[in-house]
Amino acid sequence: MNRVFQSIAMQQIPVHQHDPKQVDGKIYVRLTEGHYQRIRRAISGSLMLMFFLTAWINLDGQQIVLFDFFSRRLHLFGMLLSPKDIYLLAGFMIIGAILLFALASAYSRVWCGFACPQSIWTWVFIRIETITEGRRNNRIKDDKKGWNPGKLTRRIAKHSLWALFATLTSMTFIGYFVPIREIASDIISLNLSLEMFSWILIFALLTYVNAGLVREKVCAHMCPYARFQSVMFDPDTRTISYDVDRGEPRHKNRSSNEGGDCIDCKLCVHVCPTGIDIRQGLQSDCITCGACIDACDDVMTRMRRPTGLIRFVSENQEQGKASPVLRPRIWAYIASIVLISGYLIWAFANKEALIMDVIRDRQTLYVTNGAGEVCNEYKLIIENVSVTATDFALTLDNSLLRLEGKSGLDLQPGQRNELNYRVCAPTTADTALIPRKINFTASSSDGQWQQMSSFIMPQQRR
Repeated sequence: MNRVFQSIAMQQIPVHQHDPKQVDGKIYVRLTEGHYQRIRRAISGSLMLMFFLTAWINLDGQQIVLFDFFSRRLHLFGMLLSPKDIYLLAGFMIIGAILLFALASAYSRVWCGFACPQSIWTWVFIRIETITEGRRNNRIKDDKKGWNPGKLTRRIAKHSLWALFATLTSMTFIGYFVPIREIASDIISLNLSLEMFSWILIFALLTYVNAGLVREKVCAHMCPYARFQSVMFDPDTRTISYDVDRGEPRHKNRSSNEGGDCIDCKLCVHVCPTGIDIRQGLQSDCITCGACIDACDDVMTRMRRPTGLIRFVSENQEQGKASPVLRPRIWAYIASIVLISGYLIWAFANKEALIMDVIRDRQTLYVTNGAGEVCNEYKLIIENVSVTATDFALTLDNSLLRLEGKSGLDLQPGQRNELNYRVCAPTTADTALIPRKINFTASSSDGQWQQMSSFIMPQQRR
């Protein structure tokens, strides 16, 4: 990230080889407590609770968040969106991307450490592992030993809980695309279809592998965010850094006042979910979870030394310069988020309650009937995208035109109808009075909606 940190590191930080268990093999993560871990757990716990509970909340008998691809509509907190409203969802994604850029510019990969689903689920699986197999040292000793009934029992318990949590995650995720109450009812009644069982199994296996087995390798090798984060950094970006001047040279004599404050306890490595040594400088694998800060601060407190040997700091702060968090780049991100949010609020407030398309039959220009009329054939596609049932009256905007077909429509929320209509005009009328463009008008107590189409008549011979 910054040349100052790297040059100091090359001069003062001795080269230490990582423990093979921390790099080439399995990473044994030690859970820790502290200020940043409490913040992380509060954020991740809230997001996880929101994920598991939102799918079960109904509003007027309808799941409040449901991506119903079969019916081509989205239920979103009491609103009904159609494929034509996809730009509104794009607006949410743009806001999310800008917010991610703002967080990265201010506090590096704080999203990854505190709110990324991969990290949240990985920490849950690590917690389950700690509960069933014991703390880090116990797990290392257990892996060095041969198999015995106790070890087998602990492994079965761990993988069973992993599988259970992965299955609950899978069911909940699918519950945002298929009503979750239907899934639960089918499971309870043992009436689950093979297709649904397959989807639940696939997503459960993906969760189990990602959070339980692969873990940090997703962040290190699969996540693109770690690869382009550097372009969002500047000298004012806060990153987790080790205070080289204060910490070096390291020493293991805890009672000695000679050397630096780092006693080389390696707790900062043991608590890191990606297995890096933050003392070797900023690395792309760091997900900014703050675990190393909390572990080091706890050691410094017990050693009666100032905390902050590992801390959030920017390059300018390290050099003693002013380093505001809210700088022009961040204000630009905030302004963009406010503008796009304002547009989305306006768009949702003015969203149409009815979608209507009129398609004229192109195979036949016109037909004549026994009453001496010229008629055109049309297909009307009409969809109620409001959350209430509505009665619509369909009319034309010209009194010389006659509409053949169902003029009264009763559409339930989300209901989509395709209807065939015929529009006829008398051949005895003055053709100048017959419009070449006609409007189909759907009226209800909430307003009017119009859709234009063309009307073709034969040319009169002179």
